[in-house]
Amino acid sequence: MKLIAKNEIIKATDKVEKEYLECWKIFKDFRSSNFNIDELFSFQPKLANAIYKEEEIYYKVCEEEQYLIKNKSRYKIEWFKKRMKKLKEYKEFINNVINIGKCIGDGFIYIFYNKDMDLIKKHSKNPRVTHMAKGLGTKAELTFISNTAVFNGCIVLYNGICNFLNIGDISLYSPQNSRIVAIGELKSKQEDNKLEISVDFISKINFKGDTILYAPNGKQSELKFNSEIKNHEGFPNYVIERLERQIKNMENMFSKDKQEIRKLGDRKAMYYYKDLEEICKKSKSNGACVEKVCNSLVIACFINDNKKLSDQLSSNIKNKKNVENNFDLEEVNKIIIKESKYNSIYMSELPLICHYGNVPLAMWDLNLNVLKDIIFQRKNIFTIFNPAYIIQKLENNGYTYKKQLDNSISFSKKIDDKKIMELHNAEFYFHLMSMFLMSEDEVLNLLQASEDVFLSSNLKENVKANFEIIQRG
Repeated sequence: MKLIAKNEIIKATDKVEKEYLECWKIFKDFRSSNFNIDELFSFQPKLANAIYKEEEIYYKVCEEEQYLIKNKSRYKIEWFKKRMKKLKEYKEFINNVINIGKCIGDGFIYIFYNKDMDLIKKHSKNPRVTHMAKGLGTKAELTFISNTAVFNGCIVLYNGICNFLNIGDISLYSPQNSRIVAIGELKSKQEDNKLEISVDFISKINFKGDTILYAPNGKQSELKFNSEIKNHEGFPNYVIERLERQIKNMENMFSKDKQEIRKLGDRKAMYYYKDLEEICKKSKSNGACVEKVCNSLVIACFINDNKKLSDQLSSNIKNKKNVENNFDLEEVNKIIIKESKYNSIYMSELPLICHYGNVPLAMWDLNLNVLKDIIFQRKNIFTIFNPAYIIQKLENNGYTYKKQLDNSISFSKKIDDKKIMELHNAEFYFHLMSMFLMSEDEVLNLLQASEDVFLSSNLKENVKANFEIIQRG
C-alpha cells in the first residue's frame, strides 16, 4: 500500500483553504447585508465540496491506519509506532481544517435557523455528525445541493456544512414564513450512468402546485423531478428500513413537546468582545498580548507565524513554544485571590464547534476582520479563568459550594427552615465566561435570576427544574 505523504495533505489543504476564503467573503457580505444573490446561492455548494475534499484526505489516512494495524506483524515495532503517531497527527490536523469549514457553515445556517431554537434543540438530541460519509450517498448530496438552491419557493439548506444539524440531510427555509418549514432525507442509487436521488420531506406546510427546482445560478435545475416514483422502487430493504427510522426522527422534529416549557424572558447579555478586539489589536506590535479583563478572566492573543493552514503541519511545536515564551504570568497572578481555597486555573480556547444554546463563533459580534483571523487561526486566542471570585461572591450571598465526585459543581442555599435550593452543573455558568466571554457581572446576574425564579414559584414540595440559557446572535 502506498503511504500518504505530508505533501499530499498540504497540497489538498491549500486548495481547500483557498475555497474557504472565498466562502468567508460571501458569508461576510451576507452578514453585512451587502451580498450578491448568485454568490449567496453558490456558498453552500462551494463550502460543501471544499469540506468533502478534506474529508477525502481524511479517508486516505484512515485507510492507511487500518491497513497498518491489520498487517502489523510485517513491520518493525519502532517504525510502526512512529508511523501511527504521525497518522494521528495528520488526522488531528485534518479534523481541525474540517472544523474551520464547518465553523463558517455554522454561521451561515444559524442565520436561517435562529428563530427555530426548538428545532436546533431536537437536532442536538442526536449524535453530532463529525464526518461526511464516504461513498455514493455523500456524492449524491453534493450533486443535489450543487443543483438545487430553491425548492418550491423555499431556500434549501445543506445540513452537512455545519455542526449542529444532526437529523436529515437538508432543511427548507421559507422566506415567506421566516422559519424552517421542512426537513428532508436523501437516498440515492446509480444504474449505468444515471444517478437517482430520492427525497423524503417532513413538512409543517403544504406545498401547492408543481414542484420546481432552481439551481444556484438562478436557472431551472438540471435535476428532473419525478413524483410518480413511489415506495422507493429498486432500493435495497436495509436502505428502506433505515429510511423509515430516519423519517420517524424527522416527524418528531415538528411534533409538540410533552414536557412543559416556561419561558422566563429575554435579556441583553454583555460580553468581553470589545476587550478581545483591543487585545488582538495590541498583539500586532510584539506578537502577543495577555490582559486581565475582570476579577476572574484573562484573555491572551498570540499572532500565528503561519501564512496558511497547512503550515501548522510543520510548525505546531514552534507555535507552542511561542505561547509558552510569551505568556505573561503577571496578568494571570492578578486573578489569584490570596489565601482563597477556591483558586483554580482553567485554560480554554474559543469554540470552533457550535452546540445547541450557543451562538456560532462566526456570528459573534466582533469586527469581521478580527473574526476571520481567529477562525482561520492567524490569531490564537486563549482564556485563563479562576472561579474563586464568583464562588466567594455566592458564598457571601448565603450559598454553599460543593464539588461532586464526577468533578461537577453545585451550589446550595437554605431558603427557610423547610426549603433548600440546589443549583447543579454550575460549571456551565463558568463556561459562559471562559469559552464564550460572557461578562462576570452577567454570569452573577444569571445565577441570581435562577434563585429569583425559585422563590417566585412558591414551591411546596421537592421539584427538579431544568434551566436553559439560550444565547442569541
